[in-house]
Amino acid sequence: MGDKRLRAIILNDFSQSKLKESVKLANKIKAGFSCLCLLWVVGYAESAYSADPILTDLDRAYYYPDLEGLRSMTAGMKVEQLNPSTQSYFNLPVVRVEWSAEDQKIHFALSDSEISGEAAEYALNVVENFKQMIFPSTLERQLETYQGTIEKDSAGTVYAKFTARNSSSHITEYNLWVDSTKRRIQKMKIAQSDGPSPINIEFAYTTHKGKWRIEESRAQFNYEGYDFEENTHFSFVKDKEYWLVRKIDQKLKRNGILIQSYILTLDPIQVN
Repeated sequence: MGDKRLRAIILNDFSQSKLKESVKLANKIKAGFSCLCLLWVVGYAESAYSADPILTDLDRAYYYPDLEGLRSMTAGMKVEQLNPSTQSYFNLPVVRVEWSAEDQKIHFALSDSEISGEAAEYALNVVENFKQMIFPSTLERQLETYQGTIEKDSAGTVYAKFTARNSSSHITEYNLWVDSTKRRIQKMKIAQSDGPSPINIEFAYTTHKGKWRIEESRAQFNYEGYDFEENTHFSFVKDKEYWLVRKIDQKLKRNGILIQSYILTLDPIQVN
């Protein structure tokens, strides 16, 4: 499909300014969620004053495909976006996904090399927000610039608090409320220097090979006088012996009205 035709479809009934506003808001929200899909399970020693030493132990309780032996993955990814005006979905260009354990990075490129310009840039900006959701890094790597402590709130609930060591960090603080029996996070609060703050998040879980994995996250926050609720649901598929993200369904509501939604489907998936 030609670039001009594709761009016309994307902008049909949905102005370019609204698309850019949508991405801008998503970027501000996702900035707070860069570690969202990494903070899945917490076990702790209540006598410890620092939470930092537990990160290595926590990573052993998470399901990371690369730590299970996965060396590489490629996939085609269908991207659907909601048009708020019609409450229907339209397709963005198909994206090719590549990941390797060697560089621990996920790379995106458009499957159709003829698509370029604004249409290509927009599609790649959208999927960039979901990079950590498809292949999360370990807790140690993600929180290496944060200082962690174990604290209690006024009700006596134990939580782990991670504060940015660098005053210029966009995410200034993570508060993780711990379910010590199930060894997982009940809820999390993120503080940011810009954009929505605080963001309050709750999780639902599934297990792969006896290790926790987020199946759904529910986030609530107030931004510019509006109440927002974001729900992200993950579906997984087993390829050979590895469990991989197959589908991400994300919906954002403002004052109860659906204003933004993406459905990302990875198919086909090839591993190693």
